[in-house]
Amino acid sequence: MRRVTFLTRLAVLAVVVPTVISTGGAASGRPATSPTATSPTVTAGYAATKVDTGTRAPEVAPRAAAGAPTLRHVWRDTWRTGINAIARFQLDTTSYVLSYQGSSGAARIDRLNAAGQGTSNIWRGLWSRGWTSIVPYRLDTGTYLLRYNKNDGSVTTDRVNTGGRGIRPVWRSRWTSGWTRVVPFSQGREMYLLGYKQSDGTVAVDRFNADGMGTTTVWVSQWEPGWTNIAPYREGSNTYLVKYRRGNGATKIDRFNGSGMGTTNVWSSTWPTGLTTILPMVVGGKSYLLSYRSAAAQASLDEFNAGGQGVTPLWAARWSSNWSAFVPYYLTGSDYLLSYKVGSGLVTVSQFVEGHLRARM
Repeated sequence: MRRVTFLTRLAVLAVVVPTVISTGGAASGRPATSPTATSPTVTAGYAATKVDTGTRAPEVAPRAAAGAPTLRHVWRDTWRTGINAIARFQLDTTSYVLSYQGSSGAARIDRLNAAGQGTSNIWRGLWSRGWTSIVPYRLDTGTYLLRYNKNDGSVTTDRVNTGGRGIRPVWRSRWTSGWTRVVPFSQGREMYLLGYKQSDGTVAVDRFNADGMGTTTVWVSQWEPGWTNIAPYREGSNTYLVKYRRGNGATKIDRFNGSGMGTTNVWSSTWPTGLTTILPMVVGGKSYLLSYRSAAAQASLDEFNAGGQGVTPLWAARWSSNWSAFVPYYLTGSDYLLSYKVGSGLVTVSQFVEGHLRARM
């Protein structure tokens, strides 16, 4: 996602909340060269190999499938309203959550407490305003944050200090503007960043450089425009990508090719329209997909099928509306889900347990 090269080829990427929070490189359209950075073929789109025209789970199911993970509330509080990026990261064996309010620049790092009992504040700071994607990622040299502003293309990487006590800037550059989705994924021991522009379908994959010094673009192509949700997940040695279009329910699962060289479509379907959250997560060592539709106050949990061949419905339930961010995490033997409402500041932690549906979010 290098600055000028990316610009000339396709005119770059992130993870922000409601979303949720998620360096330059050499992809057409993304990064730029920087005096402090090492920045700096294209594989044709996808060939669909399997199509499933059926829809997914029922809208509301009274019980969960036997053995399916369901949720039990264990903690709730009220945070600042207007937080537009929330992301979890890890330092050594300790898990933290970063939150950022783009309108004010207020940022904070909290440690996730044991037994799902909320968070403890470690650090507060004031960043510049307007970051639209914040992506935590880990390298052998430490834990880093990539921040991107889709409005002006500015991008920076910071190293997280020991104990979560703030950050230290290590690299900055400028990419092209307009990357609406910027998501990290891994293949083997390498970390990559996928960027997508919803407006025109431009897509690029960058490899994270050592020591947090930006990224190097390895692949650029053109997908269909209009994908509203893009989320990677792992299955064994393979990494997959779920793509969803909110307006018409079009859904695809792609498998990432080796060395970050694009994707190959392996499954297609049509799901219910209007889903605002598509969140892959691991619970009890298995991969699941949490889907949520804010306007209809409905949620469902599906289990991913092997080989990227769609999902198997487990349960659907009515939740309250206006949840804007969900952050799954694992701590001391249990799996949890932190949920946040941007309008009211309500935040809850729920624990995944086996059994019937126990909590109405």
